Amino acid sequence: MDYQLNVPAILRRADELYGDSEIVSRLPDKSWHRYTYADFVSRTKKLAVALRGLGLEDASGRSCGTTRSISRRTWALLWVVS
Repeated sequence: MDYQLNVPAILRRADELYGDSEIVSRLPDKSWHRYTYADFVSRTKKLAVALRGLGLEDASGRSCGTTRSISRRTWALLWVVS
């Protein structure tokens, strides 16, 4: 195991090992939302690029939190800002 343990490395590893595995979450209307780790990583990368475009360079000294239950969108945001 010769790599840094940081968010980008964790996302790459999740994509490599579990890209086809599903992430399943329950929506407020009691329906199910399913997508794969590969989809999650792709969406998270796109969000990171968009936030960088708005001037957010890195997470140094910044924090991100939520007072709601974690939705799939909040989960991606937490990964990007971490």
